Amino acid sequence: MIAALIVIIGTNLIAISLLVDRAERLNLLLEVDVAVSRSVQQLNFDFKVQVQEWKNTLLRGHETDNREKYWGRFNDWQDTLQKESSELANTVKDEDARRMLLRFVSVHQQLGVQYRRGFNEYVASDFDPRVGDIAVRGIDREPSKLLAEVAERLERLTQTRSIEVQADVQKVNRFVITLTLVIAILVIVFLTWVLRSRLFNPLNQAIHFLQIFSTGELNRLSPLGSYRNDELGQLLHNLDTVRGNTISNVNAINVLSLDVNGASESMRQSATETSASTRRALENGDQAVAALEQLATAIQDIARNASIASDAATSADKGAHEGLELMSKALASVEALSGYNAEVSESMSSLEQDVNRVGEVLDVIKGVSEQTNLLALNAAIEAARAGEQGRGFAVVAEEVRNLAKRTQESTAEIQSIIESVQSGTERSARAMRRSDAQTLATIETASQASDSLKDIAGGVEEILGLNTQIAAATEEQSYAMEHVRTNITALADVIRQANNDSEVAVGLSQQLHGMADQLKNISSRYRVS
Repeated sequence: MIAALIVIIGTNLIAISLLVDRAERLNLLLEVDVAVSRSVQQLNFDFKVQVQEWKNTLLRGHETDNREKYWGRFNDWQDTLQKESSELANTVKDEDARRMLLRFVSVHQQLGVQYRRGFNEYVASDFDPRVGDIAVRGIDREPSKLLAEVAERLERLTQTRSIEVQADVQKVNRFVITLTLVIAILVIVFLTWVLRSRLFNPLNQAIHFLQIFSTGELNRLSPLGSYRNDELGQLLHNLDTVRGNTISNVNAINVLSLDVNGASESMRQSATETSASTRRALENGDQAVAALEQLATAIQDIARNASIASDAATSADKGAHEGLELMSKALASVEALSGYNAEVSESMSSLEQDVNRVGEVLDVIKGVSEQTNLLALNAAIEAARAGEQGRGFAVVAEEVRNLAKRTQESTAEIQSIIESVQSGTERSARAMRRSDAQTLATIETASQASDSLKDIAGGVEEILGLNTQIAAATEEQSYAMEHVRTNITALADVIRQANNDSEVAVGLSQQLHGMADQLKNISSRYRVS
């Protein structure tokens, strides 16, 4: 098989080398022909440039600088084209192309002589471009035609050689394909013989072994005894190993099934007893949890009532403090009112004294007005005695008497008002004295009430402290009972889980017993003796 692969690979390598050789030849030919063709095309282009330099000489040669420049370029191109065409003629392999290139060299050399003659005629004609053009008219057609024929000849040769090389490559491909098919057929025949002798017989032995193995009659299997070192030999050896291991495993399963049956029965009994114990413990735990919940409820009620009492005591304490504060404010207000009453009483006394003094002043004014009235009356009498001379004085006396009269009337009114004010002042003074006495009694009563409120506030604060201690103690007891209840509940959950696990263990022991029976049934399918 390896030899066949070597032959196929060698054949392909030979074919590849032939193809590479043909490809290299084709590339070489194409490179040479394409290079020569490009050189011919470049030569034709350069020749056209030289002709253009001649035209520039004719058109601009009337100026000395331009004439020398363009005619110098023309001569440079003449030398360059002669050199390049000669070298290209020596490079070309085709005889016809070489002959045409050599013809171009000769014609181009003669063309240079004719252009020089035309240049001399152009100079002699006082730089008339028509003279120079007529002298060389049509001489550039033959060189251009020769170069075009060379390029066409080289292109045809390139195409012909490419077709020949492609045909050669196709021949090589057909040869390689034919040789590969022949070798493949020989390899298939060889592989068929090898597979029949080296593969099918061991596979038939393995199939026969597996057919008997599938029936479970291991006592009918005999060692295959293969001494081969290849993959099939390893397969037969592994089948012998499987036979021995299976017989050992069947015997071990028979022994193990008996042990599993005994262990499953013991586990079932233990799980049943555990389930009964956990069930009883679970019932006791549920009762304990119920009792603890009732106790916790009672403690919570006590704590709630203590909290309510504490809130009430807090409210009472707050009310007592607020009442004490209000009583203090009222006492301060009453004391301030007493001070105000004292000030008002003093003011009333001062007012009474002032009114008395005003009465005294009015008495003086009254006496003055009476004296004035008498004086006016006397003056009137004296004026009457005087007659005409005392008439003016009589008028004055009359006015003074009227003024005294109005003064007496006003004094009487003021006296009446003063007497009324004195009467009101006396009543106000008596009322202020009674108010002072009542204010002093109110201050004493408010002081006693303030002392009572202070005693009440102290008692309420003491009750509040006791209620706070009771609430804290009941709350701690509630937390403790809740913790105990939580632990007992967790313990009950653990016991319940243990009960469930024991029931599961009973079920598993039963399943294990059934699995042991199944193992026994399975092992009974294999006959090892």
